[in-house]
Amino acid sequence: MIEGVEQNAVKWERLFPDSKRRSLAQSYVDRAATIPEVKRVEAINVVNYDGAKRQMLVTITDGKINPTDEAFNAVLDAYDKVCPDLASRRVLGSPQIVSQDQYNDVLIVQDGYKDQEVTPLWENPSLKIPA
Repeated sequence: MIEGVEQNAVKWERLFPDSKRRSLAQSYVDRAATIPEVKRVEAINVVNYDGAKRQMLVTITDGKINPTDEAFNAVLDAYDKVCPDLASRRVLGSPQIVSQDQYNDVLIVQDGYKDQEVTPLWENPSLKIPA
């Protein structure tokens, strides 16, 4: 059990070397995990062809073409609680809120990236997600 906790801590430290950003990201994921419409939260690290690096927090929710209004609003409320001010929003960045279809169609099949790494941060254990 301790080994799993240590591995998880190492994963978070690798993804978010800045302790303030890591703390905000963990708080955001913890809050998002309480929303029934949220299927999973992932960190996507991308490297553009020009060498620029960026990281996105992606929240995948219920919804066919778009996230449902309930899911979208609940995720934004969670984000507002974790990042109530501009300073914390600058540190964490804004989350991407998408439906499973949007995720499959847009985020994974991006041509503008030289490299990308997708790391699951949390997955709703009660929902089955198509591969």
